[in-house]
Amino acid sequence: MFVSFIFCFIFVVFMIVGRLEADRKRYENELIESRKKLIQINAERDRFFAIIAHDLMSPSFAIPELLGIIMSDYDSCTDKEIKESITAIYKSSIQICALLENLLTWSRSITGNITFSPAITDIVKLFDSVYLLNAERIRAKSIEIKNLLPAELNACCDSHMIETVIRNIVSNAIKFTPEKGVIVFEGQITESGIAFSIKNSGAGMDEDIRKKLFKVGERISRPGTNGEHGTGIGLLIVKEFIDRHRGSITVDSEPGRGCSFKVLLPKLMLKK
Repeated sequence: MFVSFIFCFIFVVFMIVGRLEADRKRYENELIESRKKLIQINAERDRFFAIIAHDLMSPSFAIPELLGIIMSDYDSCTDKEIKESITAIYKSSIQICALLENLLTWSRSITGNITFSPAITDIVKLFDSVYLLNAERIRAKSIEIKNLLPAELNACCDSHMIETVIRNIVSNAIKFTPEKGVIVFEGQITESGIAFSIKNSGAGMDEDIRKKLFKVGERISRPGTNGEHGTGIGLLIVKEFIDRHRGSITVDSEPGRGCSFKVLLPKLMLKK
């Protein structure tokens, strides 16, 4: 009896030790994976801020350089030359402000400092607002806007976030659409929710660029058809805000065949 007890005791001890060893290895592997993810996140963060610093530096340096030229050669500059320099300074200032605004919005979003306030929203009106905001840029490129949205397309969403989503995608479409090109707005109610898309007749993009669109630390910014600059932060904001709505975004594009961004908002966000 005593021997049997000893064997049982030893068996239980071995079982416990085996379980503890298995748990130790599992926790050790989890710790290793966590360290790898942390290293990757830090590397992506460093690349991201390097990109921001580079893109912020160019327009920032342009302003004092242009002002210096005007100040040193003011008496010999023609009115046309002064106007051209002031226009360049204005564009650089706008670029800096847009970059800082997007950077602030993105940082507030990932730190949870933006309130999510869903309400019944007219998506068509959001498109109208974004169109008016970009009317001058659209006119400057003689872009044709084809609005194929239905008369009514309502969703229960955070109107500020979704307008920001639409604004960034439309801004991107204008940037890469050539003069006299076409941008198409479409939308519909589906079985799973609502969908809207923004298509353009621009240069398009290859698969490698598409895979990097919504990744922090990947440099995807390309000059637009008129040399417009950007950083790609706008698309990070788009992805962040759509995720907050439990929605999805897909990109369909090929080089030379334009680009289409399609956003889906789930049915649970729809007005009943």
